[in-house]
Amino acid sequence: MFEVLSERITGWLLTNEAISREDKEIYRYGIQQGMIALLNLGTTMVIGMVFGKLLESLLFMAAYIPLRSFAGGYHAKTAVRCYFFSIVMISAVLWVMRYVMCSSLVCVCLTAVSGSMIWFLVPVEDRNKPLDDVEKVVYRKRARGIVLTESIISLLTMFFSWERLGMCMTLVLCVLALMLLLGKWKNVYLRKRMCKKVEETVDKKVLFDRRKMI
Repeated sequence: MFEVLSERITGWLLTNEAISREDKEIYRYGIQQGMIALLNLGTTMVIGMVFGKLLESLLFMAAYIPLRSFAGGYHAKTAVRCYFFSIVMISAVLWVMRYVMCSSLVCVCLTAVSGSMIWFLVPVEDRNKPLDDVEKVVYRKRARGIVLTESIISLLTMFFSWERLGMCMTLVLCVLALMLLLGKWKNVYLRKRMCKKVEETVDKKVLFDRRKMI
């Protein structure tokens, strides 16, 4: 849907000579991503209002998106799957914020464990979003800077008894750590699957060559 809409919009811009033909694809991609971002923001706000946690939902996304952008992790195959996965994720986070009570000590422990996991795992690339060697170095540096900042903020909120913000920051790190683990597992699974296919192809070729010799 967004691909069709962005194509029509860029086509209209091109017809009215607002953009050049060489830049059409860049604008189309930017418009499409902007539409997806607006949809995610709107959905997050609606879910936040349903749970009575509008401020927390916006704080969560404001802290989660920058870290997620550089840390990587699990990615769904399609934009539709990614959208519904995001709905489930934010709903689960807000449910925890509303119904689960965590002491400051538990939040501190979760922050320390999740932050450490993120520090050592980043970046976790996805087959749909591979990274070259330079990007890995840059993304690791930026992700570690963000996770360090957010971990300090989380610990400070506990010290000053800002429970709502502290719980939010803790969940950001917990969810991101989970995404990285899922991404690692997915990469290992895909590599094993690819190796198995290669082995099967080689075995079939060897069998075929033997039959030809006979």
